[in-house]
Amino acid sequence: MASYRKALRAACRIWGVDDDPEPGSTMMQHLARVGSAAATLSRGYNQPTPQPPYDDADARAAYVLRYFTPYRRMAESILGDLGRARLLGGSPALDVCVLGMGPGPEIAALRSHLEYRHREVTTLRIQAIDRHADAWKQWFTALLDEPESSRGPSLTARHMKADLADGAWIHELDSNECRVVLAMNMLNEFGSSWPKAREHFVDLVTGLQQGAVVIVGDQYRSQQAVGHLSNLGEHLDDLLEWHRHPNDPAKDWAAHDQLNGIPEAMWTSGFFSPDRRPRTLLPTKYIAGVRR
Repeated sequence: MASYRKALRAACRIWGVDDDPEPGSTMMQHLARVGSAAATLSRGYNQPTPQPPYDDADARAAYVLRYFTPYRRMAESILGDLGRARLLGGSPALDVCVLGMGPGPEIAALRSHLEYRHREVTTLRIQAIDRHADAWKQWFTALLDEPESSRGPSLTARHMKADLADGAWIHELDSNECRVVLAMNMLNEFGSSWPKAREHFVDLVTGLQQGAVVIVGDQYRSQQAVGHLSNLGEHLDDLLEWHRHPNDPAKDWAAHDQLNGIPEAMWTSGFFSPDRRPRTLLPTKYIAGVRR
């Protein structure tokens, strides 16, 4: 529930309104409008070549309020698996490259993971690539401007606006410094541009230092997303020592009951129908490996 509340507070900060769930309040008026944008966002995802309208401010708000917390929980579960293998940490600073970062749910999960599992890490340095980096930067700041406790690592971020299918971004990254690469919940957005994006991703992994951790995952069970994940795994076989391979049985992240964690304001503004549970995470496949 705290994560949903944090997303709602971040929205209120961006809108410049009070967190007031009373009917007719300015916040509720914003939520009603954003609730309508959620339907437009869903239609954008379901096109043959997905085109989510991230340039629209209401669509970005709908994305954060609907997906930030589930995506964070998904990343927390994956990082929990990796934590048992002790693949992260070990030095005061951790350099991370994030592809398709959006508002940063995976960074929120990683920061929390480091706080409890790797307190030796005091600084998290992010290099973020996203086609809509300028638009997402405000949300990233609102959601991640402070650690959730005094023990959490500080955060610096470099936001780079680039299309992953255009290889120019490879030359802007300091990939040799990256200890972690995250590419999550973005595979479903690639259509015919996937072969080029995959080629550049392999180039990125090729340039990583030995021991760097690579995590790719997607909650969407579309044939396209699962196909991209398996295809990428095949192309990385010679580069990574696998922690989990895409052919392993999928884990079921839907065990998180989201019903009691959502503020009533979201129920009453069109995000979720009162006669069904809110969207839960579908079974998710991911691949994670260490650079050989």
